[in-house]
Amino acid sequence: PSNAGAVQLSWREFLLNGELEAALSNYLRFGPEESGVQAVLEDLHDVISLVKAKAYNRAERALARIEHRPDWFDWAGFETSFSALREASAALDERDTTAVSEIIARARHPLFSAEVCNIRGTALIFEGDFEAARAEFDRCLEVDPKHYRAVTNLGNAALEAGDLDGAIAYYQRAINLNGDFPNAHHNLGVAWRKKGNIAKSISALKAGQRAQQRFEQAEAREQLGKMTRRVTGGSGSKYLKWGLYALVAAAVYWFLSSRGTI
Repeated sequence: PSNAGAVQLSWREFLLNGELEAALSNYLRFGPEESGVQAVLEDLHDVISLVKAKAYNRAERALARIEHRPDWFDWAGFETSFSALREASAALDERDTTAVSEIIARARHPLFSAEVCNIRGTALIFEGDFEAARAEFDRCLEVDPKHYRAVTNLGNAALEAGDLDGAIAYYQRAINLNGDFPNAHHNLGVAWRKKGNIAKSISALKAGQRAQQRFEQAEAREQLGKMTRRVTGGSGSKYLKWGLYALVAAAVYWFLSSRGTI
C-alpha cells in the first residue's frame, strides 16, 4: 500500500495539531491507557461542540465543570482563546468587523483554529469580500470537515453571488451534518423562495422554526439545571425542583406562543 510507511501520530500529536476527534479516536484505538485521558478529551469535545453551535453560555458552564485538568493540556491558552472567540462572536453580531479582527488574534489555541477561520470568513462576508471569505471557510473545513456553520456560510456566499443551486446544495449539506441548525434550514427556505419553489421554501422555514425551538428549549433546560443546583445546593427538595421545572416550562410555552410558533 502507498501509505505503508506512513508514521502514525499519537493522540498527543493530534491534539497539538488541533485535531480533537482524531486524538480521541487514536487514544481509544491505541492508548496507552492513562488515567483520565478519555474523560478529558470527551469533555473538551463537548466544549468545542457547543462553541461550534455558538452556545457560549453552555460552553462556559461545560468548561467550568471540568475538574480534572492534567498538565499535558494548555488550559490557560484554551480559556484565553475561548474568551476571545466569545468576544469576537459578540462583535460579529454587531457587525464590528474591525473589532473582530483585533479580538480574534488572541484566539491562538489549535483546538479553536476552525472556529477562528469561520469567524474571520463571516467578517469578510460582511465586508463584501466573498472570495477571501470562501477561502477562510475552506480552511475551516480542512481542519473540521463537519463544521456545519462554515458550510452554511459557504451557502450564504453563494446566495449573495446569485448562485441559488450552489447555495441550496451547501445548505442541504449543512443540514445533513446537523439537522438541528436553524440557520441552515431558514436560509435554505430563502434560497428556495428566490428560486420560485414556495412549497419547499415554506417546508424549510418551518423546519428552521422547529430547530430554533429545540435550541431554545435546550438553553432553558440548561439554565433550569443551573438554577436548581444553586437554590437546592444539589440535593434540595424534590418539590422545589419540580416547581422550577413547571415555571420554566410555562415561560418557554409563553415565549413560543408569543412568537406564533406553537
